[in-house]
Order: sequence, then C-alpha cells, then structure tokens
Amino acid sequence: MSLIDASAMVELVESGAFLFDPEGTQAQVSEFVTALHRRVPGLEVLTLSSTHLPWLKGFFETASPGCRFLDPAETIVAGLGEGTPGSGRIRALVTEDERYSLADFQRMLARLGVELPLEKVA
Repeated sequence: MSLIDASAMVELVESGAFLFDPEGTQAQVSEFVTALHRRVPGLEVLTLSSTHLPWLKGFFETASPGCRFLDPAETIVAGLGEGTPGSGRIRALVTEDERYSLADFQRMLARLGVELPLEKVA
C-alpha cells in the first residue's frame, strides 16, 4: 500500500476545471496516472479517499481503464438507508479568497444543476 499526494488533482475540482475544461482535466489526470504507473508498476486498485477525488472518477477511469477505482463514500451513503423525513433547511455557507470567488462557486453549482442560496461567511 502506498500513500499518494493527489493535491494537484484536488485543485482540478476546487478550481472547477473538471466542469469547465474537461479536456485539460483529462490531460492532467492522465499525466498523473501515467506517472503513478511508472512509480508503482502493476498498480491495479486506487482508492479515491477524499471529498474531491470522486468528482474525477470518470477521468481516472479513462486514464487507466485496467485499474479499479474505489470510492469509500459510496459504501457509506449506501449504508445510510432511506433516512427519516425531516422539516429542516439547508444552509450553504461559503468562504472566498483571491483564487476562488463566490461567483465562481455559483457557476460550478449551476453547471451541476444545483440551486442553493449561498451565504458568504468570513
């Protein structure tokens, strides 16, 4: 087992590149996976163990079709069951900095078809 620094892949999600530049994202993921295969010959299974990497699963699968990609969140969500109907509300709290603005995040949500009223927090 090896731990792999996938910070560059996380950046593809945080920046929204995976939504707005799928070709560039695929190129970067493919380069990353090729380097992994050189470093770890015979690599067959990778786990997408972060909140960001599952968004790139399709890119990883295209980059390495012979590899199996595990998303631990799938098992966790499946184990939740139907849940209990509630009457709560969703609050979407968002921070921003010089790299990522609230407007950028709203564009990503719109591309995903998600409508949330965002509350900016410091």
